[in-house]
Amino acid sequence: MVSPLYKTGILGEPVTMLIAVIAGIAFGYILISVGMGNSRKISAVFYGEDWSVMKIMFSAVVTTMLLTYTSFYFGLLDINLVQLANVNLAAVISGGLIFGVGMAIGGYCPGTSIAAAVTRKIDSYIFIGGFFVGLWIFAANYPLVSRYLYSENLGKLTLSDIFGLPYGVMALLVVGVALITFFFLEKFEGKIYRRPVLSENNA
Repeated sequence: MVSPLYKTGILGEPVTMLIAVIAGIAFGYILISVGMGNSRKISAVFYGEDWSVMKIMFSAVVTTMLLTYTSFYFGLLDINLVQLANVNLAAVISGGLIFGVGMAIGGYCPGTSIAAAVTRKIDSYIFIGGFFVGLWIFAANYPLVSRYLYSENLGKLTLSDIFGLPYGVMALLVVGVALITFFFLEKFEGKIYRRPVLSENNA
C-alpha cells in the first residue's frame, strides 16, 4: 500500500510499519462492521442468497483502482513503483480453486477469519487452525509442487497490458462492469436459490 512512498524514501521503515498496523486494524474493524466476520453471511454468496460481500469486495477493488489511477494522473504516484506480483497461471488457477472451495466450506477467507477471531467466534479458530495445517502441507511439499506452480510465468501483467488500453480507459471500463454487476446483483439477489429452513417438526 505504501510501498512507492517507502521506495522513494519519503517514508522510513518505522513509519511504514506503523501505517501498516493502523491500516490493518482499520481494515479488520470495517470487516466486522459490514458483517464479513460472519461465516454464514459469507457462505450465503455461494447460494445466491446474499451478495453483499461480493458488492463490498468489488467496491473496494474499484475504489482502490480509482484512487491509484487518480494519484498517477496528477503526478502523485509513479505507477512503475507499485509492486506487482508475477502472474504464474498454474499457481493462480490452482490457488483460486483451493481458496474458493475453502471459503465456500468454511465461510471465511484468511483475513475475515482473523477479524472474526477477535470477536471470539469458535468456527474462526477452527478455520485458522486448518489454514496453518494447509500452510504446513504446502511448505512440506514445496519442492514437488513448485515445478508445477511456476511453470507458466507470464511476468508482471495488468489489465491494461492484456487489453492494450491506456490506464484511464481501462479504469472506466472496470467501473462500467462494476455498475452493471451491481445492477444484476440487486435484481437477482435471493431469487436464485434459497436453502430450506428446518422447522421444529422436521429438525
